[in-house]
Amino acid sequence: MNINDNLQLKQFLQNNHNSVFSTFRKNGLSQLSIVTVGLWRNGIAFSTPQETAKTVNLRRDSRCSVLVSADNWYPFVVLEGNAEVIDDKAVDQDQLSSYLREVYISGAGKDHPNWKEFDQVMSIERRVVIYLEPNRFYGPLIKMPSGFSTNL
Repeated sequence: MNINDNLQLKQFLQNNHNSVFSTFRKNGLSQLSIVTVGLWRNGIAFSTPQETAKTVNLRRDSRCSVLVSADNWYPFVVLEGNAEVIDDKAVDQDQLSSYLREVYISGAGKDHPNWKEFDQVMSIERRVVIYLEPNRFYGPLIKMPSGFSTNL
C-alpha cells in the first residue's frame, strides 16, 4: 500500500511523528519502542542502532505495527505490515548515510544543524533505517479502506 495514495493519511503523517513501534520477541510477546517516524518513499521510516531489540526482532520476523499519534495521543493511526531493515549490507555506506539524512529530515521536519557531526554519530551508533510500507492501516482519524474489518 502506498501511503501517498491516501491524502488524509499522508497529511496526518506529515504532521505527526510520535510513535510506538511494536515487533515480536522470540517468545511471541510484543516488544514496544517509542520512536520518531517520518514519511519516506511510500511509507514511514526511522533510524535505530542495529543491535536494538527491535532490529534483532525484525531480522527474525519482519511483521510489525506502529501507532502514530498526535501530541495528546488522539487522533492516531495504526500501520501494520512487514518492515525492512536497511543497513550497510543492503546498500553501500554512502547510500545508507544519504538514507539516514533523508529519514532524519522527514521525522524532524528540518535539516540537522551539523551534518558532519550527524554522520559521525550515525556511524558510531551503527544506525540502520527501519522502513515500513504498510499493508493495512486503521484509526479514528482516517477514512477506512473498503473491505476493512472491525473484527480485529
